[in-house]
Amino acid sequence: MWLEYDSYDPDVLAYVRSSIQTPLCSAENLTSIRDYARFFAAGAMDVAMIDVAWNGIAQSLHIAELAAAHDVQVAPHNYYSHVSTFMCAHVAAAVSNLRIMETDVDSAPWRDDLVTNCPAIADGRLTVPTGPGLGTTLNEEVVAAHPPAYTLVEP
Repeated sequence: MWLEYDSYDPDVLAYVRSSIQTPLCSAENLTSIRDYARFFAAGAMDVAMIDVAWNGIAQSLHIAELAAAHDVQVAPHNYYSHVSTFMCAHVAAAVSNLRIMETDVDSAPWRDDLVTNCPAIADGRLTVPTGPGLGTTLNEEVVAAHPPAYTLVEP
C-alpha cells in the first residue's frame, strides 16, 4: 500500500513524504533520468513509478539502478497494451528493487488479438516470456483495423 501523488516539484513531494507515515509513490509523469535524479536527491518518494513505455527499457533500467542507490523501490507504470506489459515484465525481472508491477486488465476488447502471445498471469504472478525480443509479435492486421481515434481541437 502507498499514497500515489505526482508533482513536478521534488521539494514539494519531499515535504509531503515527510508529513505522512504511508509510503509515497510518484513519478509516472517523468520522462528523463535527470528528472528522476532530482527527485531521488530530494528524498521525494519511497517508490518510483517508472513509465517504461515513455522512458524505454534501457533508460528505465538506469532509472531503477539510480533508485536503488537511493534506497527507493520501483513499480513499472503499465496502463497500456500487452506490448507494454512485456516491456515492464522484462524490466521488473531485471531489477533488484522491484516493489510491484501494475497491469491493466480492463481495456480494449480486442487487445488480445494485437499480439501473438498474451501475458500469462497465475496466482498474481506474470510469467516473463522467453521468446525473442519482448516475447511477442504485433499482429499488423489487427493494428491496421484499429487505428487511433484522435479529435483535433482548434484553439
